[in-house]
Amino acid sequence: NNRESVRSVLNRGASSSSSSSSSLSSGQRMDDFRLSLARQGPLADALFACLSLLDNHKVACATIPPLLGLLRRGVGLATRATASSVVDAICEKCPSALRGIGGSGIRVEGGVGVGMQSNNNNTENAVSSSLSSVNASSGSLSSQKEGLLLSSNSNTLSIHTIGIKESHGRKLLWLLSELSICENNTTVRRCFAKSLGNVSKIVPARSVKAVILKKLIPKWRHVTPGDANERNRIVNAVAQICKRASLQLDPSVWPPLLALAFISRFQPQTADSTSNQSESKNVSQSKHSPSSQWAEIWRMGMIARSTTGGVF
Repeated sequence: NNRESVRSVLNRGASSSSSSSSSLSSGQRMDDFRLSLARQGPLADALFACLSLLDNHKVACATIPPLLGLLRRGVGLATRATASSVVDAICEKCPSALRGIGGSGIRVEGGVGVGMQSNNNNTENAVSSSLSSVNASSGSLSSQKEGLLLSSNSNTLSIHTIGIKESHGRKLLWLLSELSICENNTTVRRCFAKSLGNVSKIVPARSVKAVILKKLIPKWRHVTPGDANERNRIVNAVAQICKRASLQLDPSVWPPLLALAFISRFQPQTADSTSNQSESKNVSQSKHSPSSQWAEIWRMGMIARSTTGGVF
């Protein structure tokens, strides 16, 4: 059963891309077919068996560094797309591996700290400031505050440091944000954009804020209006983040994003320059067109605004 759940996670990306096959070019449909073939056979079965172990935190953390190298240097279609699917599997089966939760921390009983283990001076200051607002004797508690993961059961409060070192999730976030734009193969690029959205749902909001405000929006503004391909890639990356992590986004992200979405959703539909006229018509009418995606970003921003009481 565990192996079948892993297989369903890895196959989900291929099924989602093929569901809108009417708007895909013949080359993209062929790539989807090649990818579905690569996910069958004994080698794929061996991979699924190994990935069933990803629910173990240590195994997932040990998998991420070579996975980062594979995403950077992988060449084949199946290699890169499957590496993206492994990221999705980690997001679903062991999200703590992407949050940078360390084993060091303190355990508090009745408000008294026992067993401090930390090599970072700022950790102790953050712990003491957080303890002032936490009542360790009030039943069960779980919250994240000032870079800490607080969890209590009965009269015991456990505090684990988060993000003392650069987390795997932040590294994946920045790498996938680049691959979602620079990857030339459309099928693989969509896989990367989907993984970017899944990782954005897990990592701290400040990291996602930095990617949107310091990378994606500036890239959009510096791309010439006539470069439709580049703009399509950027808006797809932004749309995947908003679609999968809209409620987790920092409120300060929405004002510049909504200002850009308000203008861009009225721009004429454009398709990739490699598409013929009939394919361009299909793309312009599909939900993947830039103006349609900007309109969806606008809609999600309005929903997020209503949940915050109309204040950003």
